[in-house]
Amino acid sequence: MSATSSVLERVASAVDNLVDVDPSRLAESEAMVGLHRQLERLAAVTTRAVAAFDAAKAWEPDGARSAPAWLTTRCAMPATTARRRVRLGRALR
Repeated sequence: MSATSSVLERVASAVDNLVDVDPSRLAESEAMVGLHRQLERLAAVTTRAVAAFDAAKAWEPDGARSAPAWLTTRCAMPATTARRRVRLGRALR
């Protein structure tokens, strides 16, 4: 198992734990701030990874025309969201 797989498995496990929590237990101001802070941190990591994926043209072997096209197809992401994420990643690079 690669180090990346291990990290992603730990993230998935943490999210699974959150999914199992009754939403009413998270309906307080500190939990809201904490959840949104973590959501934005994960979005930032994802955007940096998308930038690296785009720069490496890791989408080409699958026959995609572009990184946004690959994300749209493989991640079931709306095309506008995929284009925005790649554009932001490029700007950050």
